[in-house]
Amino acid sequence: MGIDHEQVRLKAEETLGRLRERFMIPPRWRIHLEIKCPDKMPEASGSMSWNYLPNAHYFLSLRCDVPAHLLEWIIAHELFEAIMAPYAELVQEHIERIPGKTAQRLLHNRHGDIRNEIIESMLPLILGYARPL
Repeated sequence: MGIDHEQVRLKAEETLGRLRERFMIPPRWRIHLEIKCPDKMPEASGSMSWNYLPNAHYFLSLRCDVPAHLLEWIIAHELFEAIMAPYAELVQEHIERIPGKTAQRLLHNRHGDIRNEIIESMLPLILGYARPL
């Protein structure tokens, strides 16, 4: 028996709505939710991407097999990524000016690691609990 994507999507939408309020995300932000199978998203349980940043158009992808006890944390992490999108884009623009693709990849990865550390250190304060194991 496979995973019920519709059930995962419904729970994720409910959680996303609740967290939008907690993070004070403006209603004008459009966040599209997509549930993906592990073979389509092997590296992460969740992902936030954005297009047309001035229009606040975001794409939240979640794996269908995300454990229920981690769903809120992962969605909160990805919402924080959305909040930090203007900063991430600014840094990316500066990284792209650096000569050499190897140096650019290294700095891009380091910047991603730094953003993740910031987010993971802030979420316990916002959510009121430590990251579930």
